[in-house]
Amino acid sequence: MPGGAAPKRKGTAGERLCMAYLEANGWYVTRSYASLGPWDVLAMRDGPRGCEAMMIQVKATATASLAPSERARLLAMAHRAGALPVACAVPHPYASATYEGMAWWLLTGPASRTPLLGV
Repeated sequence: MPGGAAPKRKGTAGERLCMAYLEANGWYVTRSYASLGPWDVLAMRDGPRGCEAMMIQVKATATASLAPSERARLLAMAHRAGALPVACAVPHPYASATYEGMAWWLLTGPASRTPLLGV
């Protein structure tokens, strides 16, 4: 199983790029240290109906595939917190000057998701 420092650095770079994008678009963000919980990035902002929140699992890949157990934990935690469960794909995590290729999906069930526009 792949692991070690290099994948962790790539994942952290993806999380930081995700956070920079969200901050540039009016979100307050925080990162889960060491990504030990069900979410990597928590994002909040004032919306038309009050506070909006997203619990985001960031993947430094083009597809943001989540393992079934990882998805289930995120769905359950987001539901309890009243947040949107979101997966974010960051295929080029070291390209800090561009957000090209980033994709966002709202997780809608154990095996389904829908593109999330206007993040």
